[in-house]
Amino acid sequence: MNNPTIAHFAGNGQMLLSYQPGASIFPIAPFNWAPDTLVGNAAANTESKRAAVNTLYRGFYANPRSTTADYGVWQSEYNWSMTNDWTWAAANGYHLYTMGDEVCRDPGGEAWWTLNWPYGQQAVQYAVEGLASSGVAIAIDMIDEGSSLWGPTPTPDGKVGDPGVFTSVACNGSSCSVAWPSNPVTTGFAFGGSLNAGLNTPLGQMFTATNVTSSSFDFVPASPLTGTFTAANDPNLEYLWWGGNQSGCPANPCDPPVPNTALLTIATWIRSATPTVPISWPALGVAPVSVHDAWAGKDSKVSDFMSHYWDSLQPGTTYSWGSGVAERFSGMRSVFYQRQPYVRFDRPQMMLTSISSYMYMKETAGAAYYTPPLDVMSLPGTTPTATSADMMTAAGLGNAGLRLYSAEDPSDAASRASAAVGSGFQTGANPFSGDQKAVQIWKSMGYVANLLTKTLQRFLLSTLECAMGGAKHYERGSPRS
Repeated sequence: MNNPTIAHFAGNGQMLLSYQPGASIFPIAPFNWAPDTLVGNAAANTESKRAAVNTLYRGFYANPRSTTADYGVWQSEYNWSMTNDWTWAAANGYHLYTMGDEVCRDPGGEAWWTLNWPYGQQAVQYAVEGLASSGVAIAIDMIDEGSSLWGPTPTPDGKVGDPGVFTSVACNGSSCSVAWPSNPVTTGFAFGGSLNAGLNTPLGQMFTATNVTSSSFDFVPASPLTGTFTAANDPNLEYLWWGGNQSGCPANPCDPPVPNTALLTIATWIRSATPTVPISWPALGVAPVSVHDAWAGKDSKVSDFMSHYWDSLQPGTTYSWGSGVAERFSGMRSVFYQRQPYVRFDRPQMMLTSISSYMYMKETAGAAYYTPPLDVMSLPGTTPTATSADMMTAAGLGNAGLRLYSAEDPSDAASRASAAVGSGFQTGANPFSGDQKAVQIWKSMGYVANLLTKTLQRFLLSTLECAMGGAKHYERGSPRS
């Protein structure tokens, strides 16, 4: 598809289709590299600037996990902590790319509290408006790899007769049978919305599936009833995908259940905040293309742009000490091109890349970093060379910015040293790390980030015609030369 524009971000929550000096930005946003990492730490701030990190990370919301929390107290605490971070970032030349985990990471763990606190919508919108009002907020990745927690779609069909859902419920007194081609139900489940009280799962309870087959299951209704119920005579009868046992809510199963509309409701709150910023809900990196489409592609009802999460499909890392260039390059290109038919080219695309060092289990008392041969390495992470290749590949493919997983707060060393033997850690890039690979990864990130944000930004975010004065347009989805 020829498209003479390269969609990208402005630094103030807007999305652009043409390069605008002073407004267009190619975000370099390391996970965990937050305002409070830099406040009061002049050395870390200096190294951040030296590495051309132009965008900081932070969650934008604080979940009270209480349905009786005082809104005024919550608001005061938000203003004291988060608003100060937004102000500091703006005053020190940084932008903000935030996460919404505290809003709705888990169906029961966060979303249930957000949906059932009487001030949940008001608080979420207040937080978004505060973030957007900073003037330097770029966007929000609501939850990373959300499909691993919520399933293949954020807006599941659940009503009787919907595509892929049950077709009928036939009851004879105290026994009902559900007809469901390719039946996914094996244990407890919940129904709601029925015109017949006996089909609605009582609050705080679940129905139990019995006589389960590939196309049906039985259950005992809440009260006896007789008849066959379909979309024609009970159109709002609905299977509640997230309505059962969910960890985190105060009762198990959740009472009330988490509705199928949960994430669409929250996305609507955020989009209707004034001002607001664009949001994306990236799916599990190894999920099929259809899942990425449902969460952040053309078919998504909740995302404003595509945020690509991905991982190498190679069985093991190229080297014992880290991933290789070809491994990373091949994995990224593969998923990027597979997803292009499902993205909106008038919206930016963000790419996740790696700046992680060793993941390991600590077996060395008092040590702050991976210490072979005693510590047990789970994953070696990336390498400095692969970091550079990751970043340049992502930019060359036509992405509008980079999320980098992950940076490590310099203050983490003390807590890691005091942690008990048997603790597990993922080491992130850090300019002051005792893990020299992590230091070199940070430097590699900085070399490329300086090139991308200072020398190449105009070319990355412009059409070739605009940037080079030629007549040839950049074909979206094809590699840059």
